[in-house]
Amino acid sequence: MAVVPPGMRAVRGTGEMSLTENGRLGPMEAMVGWQERINIDPDIMGGKPVIKGTRVPVETIVGALSGGSTIAELVDDYGITEDDVRAALAFATDVLSHERLYALPHR
Repeated sequence: MAVVPPGMRAVRGTGEMSLTENGRLGPMEAMVGWQERINIDPDIMGGKPVIKGTRVPVETIVGALSGGSTIAELVDDYGITEDDVRAALAFATDVLSHERLYALPHR
């Protein structure tokens, strides 16, 4: 089981959208729960969230997808599964859904 950072809660299936196998958007309910595939351990990669059993950070997966890599390329390049890639996206979605940004006045 993944360690959930303080102040966060693990959720699954929020009705939000995510990538499907063919690179199109689909409902997040189709995705695996990230808690089973993402690990946060201070002794691995300085505590960055990684694909469980690897040293592949979630940020690497999300960054590669945003740069145009396909799920199949990530599976081949990093030796992970399609479900691992989806779990990375689900984790990123969960973290961002709890992020708060505050506009500061210009001085």
